[in-house]
Amino acid sequence: MENRQVLLLSGNQLFPGVEPELSERYQKWQSEVYTPLRLSVSGTRGADQYKILNQNPQYPSSLLTYHLENIKEAEKSFKDPDRTALVKDIKTWIDRRVMQYFWSNWYELIKSFRNEVDQVITKQETMVEDAPFLHIEGYRLSLENRDKYEKWLDDYGFNVLIPLLVKLPGIKAYNFYKDTGLKGSGIMPMREWEYPEFLSVLYFENQTAFEDYNKSPELLSFHKAIANIFPSGLNYKWYVQYQLVRSWRK
Repeated sequence: MENRQVLLLSGNQLFPGVEPELSERYQKWQSEVYTPLRLSVSGTRGADQYKILNQNPQYPSSLLTYHLENIKEAEKSFKDPDRTALVKDIKTWIDRRVMQYFWSNWYELIKSFRNEVDQVITKQETMVEDAPFLHIEGYRLSLENRDKYEKWLDDYGFNVLIPLLVKLPGIKAYNFYKDTGLKGSGIMPMREWEYPEFLSVLYFENQTAFEDYNKSPELLSFHKAIANIFPSGLNYKWYVQYQLVRSWRK
């Protein structure tokens, strides 16, 4: 749907062995110059910067999420002169072997659940406030299983099981996304990835709340329900946690 909000996941990390002074200069430029200017790009509503909880070569150490109004605005942003100029600036840091891009992919929001005063509500909004701990699950499915999974979500996941998870203490929100199929401008060199088609992004008050969620009987029941439909499980591509560093809002 054209009016669904869009999330851009942008992951990067420093080149191995980069000098501390260059590292500090880059991170200062990213947080004080690049990201605030990125909010001027067409349709961009806000941004969040995260750092990975546990270093893993399969995931970027730094994650930026950009919140856009809809797919049309995301497509329009590719031609925005402000974005083009910023991308060229980033490329200079890459050419100097200060940083490297890991991820860059666009996802549309399918469903969002919020835990507000012990009541679960649906709220079609990608931005979540006061939730400094982020958990991401990303997976791909075959065409046959994709249709089955989306039907299962519509019948049970969205109506029963996910709302039960969101009621758990310390969970702030559960956002479910699907790959838009949009590709970037091609200006930016980065690793080749088979991006997950579906994303579950969970927001928590803190790490302890995530650990409690991970051990909860509600999550076990959720996994058993998935296993009944998909005995081989979901084809997980991403399973990773991040901590919030800073947020920007228009």
